[in-house]
Amino acid sequence: MNQTLAPTIGRFWLAAFLLLAAPVLALNLAPALALAQESDEEFENEFIEEIDEQLEDAKDELKYLKRRTTQIEQRVSILTEMRRLHLGIRELEEKLEIAEEQDPDAVESIERRITLGEISIGQMEDRLSFQNLYQELAELIDELDVPKLAASRRLLVEMLKEVSETQKFIERQYATLLKDAEAEEAWEAIEARREALEPRLEHRMEVARLRLDLYWAEEEGEEERVEELEKELRQIERVRERARSIEDDEPIEPDAASMPIELTDEDFRIAKSLDYQQDVVAGLMRFCGDCHSGSGSSGDLDLDKIANVQPLVVNREHWLNIVQQIKVRSMPPEDSEMPTDTERRHIAAWLTHAIEDFDYQTVRRVGYEPARRLTRDEYNNTIRDLVGIDIRPADRFPADLTATSGFRNSANSLFFQPITLERFVGAAELVVDEAFPLEDPSAEQAKSWDRLLGSDESMDRPQEIIRSFASRAFRRPVDPAELTQLNQHFESRITKGANRREAMRDVLKVVLVSPAFLFRSESYSESKTVSDYELATRLSYFLWASMPDDELFQLAAENRLSDPAVLRSQVDRMLNHPRSRTLGTLFAAQWFGTDQLDRIRPDQIEHPWATDGLVSAMKAETALLFETLVREDLPLERLVDADFTFVNEELARHYGLDDVQGEVMQRVSLNQSARRGLLGHASVLAVTSFPGRASPVLRGNWILSHLLGTPPPPPPPNVSQFDERVAESERLTQRQKLQLHRSNPNCYGCHSQIDPLGFSLAEFDWYGRQRNRRGGRRVDSQGQLPDGTVVNGLLGLTDILTSARIDDLSRQATTKLFTYALGRQLEYYDESTVRELLENFENNDRRIRSLIHGIVQTDTFQSNDFQENPE
Repeated sequence: MNQTLAPTIGRFWLAAFLLLAAPVLALNLAPALALAQESDEEFENEFIEEIDEQLEDAKDELKYLKRRTTQIEQRVSILTEMRRLHLGIRELEEKLEIAEEQDPDAVESIERRITLGEISIGQMEDRLSFQNLYQELAELIDELDVPKLAASRRLLVEMLKEVSETQKFIERQYATLLKDAEAEEAWEAIEARREALEPRLEHRMEVARLRLDLYWAEEEGEEERVEELEKELRQIERVRERARSIEDDEPIEPDAASMPIELTDEDFRIAKSLDYQQDVVAGLMRFCGDCHSGSGSSGDLDLDKIANVQPLVVNREHWLNIVQQIKVRSMPPEDSEMPTDTERRHIAAWLTHAIEDFDYQTVRRVGYEPARRLTRDEYNNTIRDLVGIDIRPADRFPADLTATSGFRNSANSLFFQPITLERFVGAAELVVDEAFPLEDPSAEQAKSWDRLLGSDESMDRPQEIIRSFASRAFRRPVDPAELTQLNQHFESRITKGANRREAMRDVLKVVLVSPAFLFRSESYSESKTVSDYELATRLSYFLWASMPDDELFQLAAENRLSDPAVLRSQVDRMLNHPRSRTLGTLFAAQWFGTDQLDRIRPDQIEHPWATDGLVSAMKAETALLFETLVREDLPLERLVDADFTFVNEELARHYGLDDVQGEVMQRVSLNQSARRGLLGHASVLAVTSFPGRASPVLRGNWILSHLLGTPPPPPPPNVSQFDERVAESERLTQRQKLQLHRSNPNCYGCHSQIDPLGFSLAEFDWYGRQRNRRGGRRVDSQGQLPDGTVVNGLLGLTDILTSARIDDLSRQATTKLFTYALGRQLEYYDESTVRELLENFENNDRRIRSLIHGIVQTDTFQSNDFQENPE
């Protein structure tokens, strides 16, 4: 076939086939074509739906961003205005200080402008709060936009309207206040409106969030999470009911079966028939042994160890804590075998009797006084009195640690490390250079040289100068061997070309780094009675925190100081001397914790009023009150109810007191003030607060623990500070939160004692300023003790302390002063002496001076049993 015709014939036959097969093909392909067309339409619909969803999401996001942009712009505007107001107030406060000195007529106008500025800041803070609330509500409403949560969403929409109405109402009240800052009804209206809104709003929002979480947990099939959330919803309703009761002033108390156990006479009668090992120890091991025995004991309490130590008073604090934990039912934990109330009563009664009714005379000892180095304050004061110049070289030393006794002069905390020796060497060189310069001495330095050399200015008898200085520095006659070494050192320096003054300066440095100077140590004595020199040292470091003076040294040399009449006369002389101020600046400051003020002072940038001068005045006020009790021989009650205090102009302004000028501390009357005694001092109020926030718990616990010496037991490990929901609740005041907290049976025993005392100080803020309002609310400074006694404000608290709790205060003052005098922690064998001191103290109308006399006259103060010395 012609090759050129092949393609033509092929195309012909293909066309013929298609023509003949077309009807058949059309019939068979029609469903497929229809299906393809339908699939394209569905694909297009799904694609459009997806685009529509993305478009809606984008619109929602744009709407959200616009709303957030508006909110942020409003927030910036509010914060800018707040900053302007704060700066304005700071400027006005500076003008006020100037006006008080130069233009008294302008004071009232400036104070009014400051008050209006503070009101405006409060208004801005409320606006900011409402804006945050709007944002939170709007976002939650958006999240609830599902049919199943429509009811919750509807409730929040209604709340949003109520929030808006509340803000408008509060804005109108602020407008009234800006016209009349004293409009009490406006403050009350703001407070009432808040109280009407906040509880319901917070409750509804919290429930809505939980229901939203529950909805998604159900959608995801998370059964455990669903069960947990349902349980939480039931719990929040229970908390809500308890909170409603508190808001309605309905008291909430634990079930009677959960209340702390009060031991009765019958309990003590039955306890006498118990056997210690078979009944008491066996019972404790049965219920508590799993956690509190052996090397892995919890809470540093090993029953195996302390149960075998006799008498039990050796571990008095441990046993008293065990008794308290038994009585408040905080131990053993709930998942352990629990003793019956009868078993609790019998064990607690037996232990209480064994501790409280023990005959302490059978274990009486004078105690061991170990050698200990001088504290920083003692070193500074000793150098001052030794060389005649207040150089204070120890201010550069590391801070002394506070011992378990609560004081820094206890031997068990005065560690001596190599770096400490280096500091003492450097201090010795500094002291000699500052007090005894070789050239161009100042008038004060010339007096130091005269004090050292006496009439021997040419040093013809250097041995006498060295003997005199070393004896005073060592606080006893210098030993011949010590004197020989010092004299040899002097001669050695002369031999090497030094002049007499240079050689003497080197000898002084040797004396000042000698252990005999740096340490207070006592020589072994079979009679256990310390020498008169050692008694002089004990006495001077107790009352003066410094070395003995010449009169004490002279009496010691004559062996007359230990005579009771002479000793009593010397105590009075020393208490009348200005050096006894250390009883206020050291003893009282460490007892009350006011020496910590420098550590907790506010940031002066944020709080420009918190100057160094104010902090110093706060510390001085408390020290001066205690010094006055001693100097004027006042009864202990004046410590807490004194109707006078000491202020300078800056502290008086902090208190709102008038007619005080100058930097010098002055005694002023408090008859027209709500302040009284120690607990009205800004120093105490500050150290018993958190930074920026007063704490009823801290203050109440401080009163019980530090002031009265009756600390509550440590909280059991299964009790948190607050239920998380209660702690975060904004609808409840701090008082209401604490009331909910102590309705927990495990918390009631302690907080029923702590909280009422702390509430009584509520009228004072975290830095001791009096405030009748806080957060727009009138301050409630009333509390009720477990026995029903109502404590109303600081004045009511002082009445309680000087009547119902005066015995506790007396015992605490006695033990604290005795501890400080001895320079060691009191032990169980000191108890009989403490009881004798306390009886004598009470018989002398609780006057501090009589207590000091009693301490000095005890065998414990005048003896040392040298238990660690070899025989």
